[in-house]
Amino acid sequence: MSFAAQIRGVCFAATVALLLSIQLSAQRYTFRQYGTAEGLSDLSVNCLLQDRAGFIWVGTDNGLFRYDGTRFHYFGDAEGLPSAQIQDLAESPTGVLWVATQGGLARWSGRRFNAVDIGLTGQLQAISFDSHGRMYLEHVSGIVVGEPAGAGSYRFRTVVPGSLSGLFVKGEEVWFGKGGDLWRLAGDSVKCIGSPSGLPIDHWDAVAQDASGNLWARSATRLYELPKGRARFLNRSSGIPHTSNSRLYPDRHGGLFVSSDSGVVLVSGGEVTPLYIDARHGMPTDVTGPILMDREESLWVGTSGGGLLRPFGHGEWLSWKKEDGLLDNNVWSILHDCAGQLWVGTSGGLAIYGPNGRLAHSWTSRNGLAGDMALGIAEGAAGDIYVATYPSGISQFRRDGTLLRTYGTASGLTTPRIEQIKFDLQGQLWAVGLGGCFRSLTCCTPATSPNSSIWRFPAFPCRRCSATRWQTSEE
Repeated sequence: MSFAAQIRGVCFAATVALLLSIQLSAQRYTFRQYGTAEGLSDLSVNCLLQDRAGFIWVGTDNGLFRYDGTRFHYFGDAEGLPSAQIQDLAESPTGVLWVATQGGLARWSGRRFNAVDIGLTGQLQAISFDSHGRMYLEHVSGIVVGEPAGAGSYRFRTVVPGSLSGLFVKGEEVWFGKGGDLWRLAGDSVKCIGSPSGLPIDHWDAVAQDASGNLWARSATRLYELPKGRARFLNRSSGIPHTSNSRLYPDRHGGLFVSSDSGVVLVSGGEVTPLYIDARHGMPTDVTGPILMDREESLWVGTSGGGLLRPFGHGEWLSWKKEDGLLDNNVWSILHDCAGQLWVGTSGGLAIYGPNGRLAHSWTSRNGLAGDMALGIAEGAAGDIYVATYPSGISQFRRDGTLLRTYGTASGLTTPRIEQIKFDLQGQLWAVGLGGCFRSLTCCTPATSPNSSIWRFPAFPCRRCSATRWQTSEE
């Protein structure tokens, strides 16, 4: 692979990591907007699902659509749906697609939909399955449970009567909002868990549990969290816009996407600054609804009247440039260390960002960095950080960003350019550049003793180093 191709790969990876780690007021997202041109003829999206085959299903006010990667294909009354107004989608543990509509329940047979009688008429709001394959339906008259009865059929019965909202099922646990409070269903037993744990009385329209086990509840104006292992709900409403369509979507990494009338907010447990995805950051519409993170980690956002939105992959969400605080627009290397800091090597030097996303240190040749072009970054087992630069050199830092020492031509590094550095399992530092391949004789930590063994690498000019000096292998 050419040097230029390697650098393009490094720059792309750097952009990905920057998106995930740094938040700046100037960041903007690039979205693709799906609508009538792609076959999505209804632009008010109510629900999203990715099935086992990888298809994205989109439920709208006027039909169900399946996206095959190129076009959206329409399903409506003629394809067997009881109603074209789609409220929710779910896939059973056996891989069958089920659809909750304004006119009832339907299942996908592989060619068309078949209506399923649950013993009640009227609108279904939500559908979900527990870990035992039981189906839970949020009906206008209460919660209906479908017990598997063999051959893909179910026996339906009402277990919680009355008007309710926010049905959420995970594992064997079922939560829902009713009468201004939050409740949990276990078998046929219902227990109030909201107000006894500090949750204020409100209309809780959405409930979710994130990947860390924290429970979240959302109303039109509030967001509350019950951290795992804690007895009281915490108010997380600060900075969360109001909504007319409460939706919560937990991702696989402990984050929670919150829909609102002013875009999407990404939050997580603890004192973490929310990440806003809204009109100020490139979103073409404000009012958002359902959210889906597909298996390829692409984010899909359903809107009210704006169709379906998808950022062009994580690496293309934001443009972060020199005028936004980066040392240079050319990013060559990046490292997220075990302390949560982000080390960014550019053509203008090295920038170190703390876990809070703020710039902690900047290093250039003017204040001690071996060279201004930071091409490679590696972390040693003891926590020290090594930065390879052009002009050729390797600078060693403590984890707190303090410069310890710099290795250059005086230490035997005669190559004009070091392009990459890595540590092996023995803690020895390897460096590759235009002048050959190098390896330290000892673990490059502040307190090591030289190793007198000779290292050779056939067919390449080789060098080796002690704790303080690089030497030719012939020496």
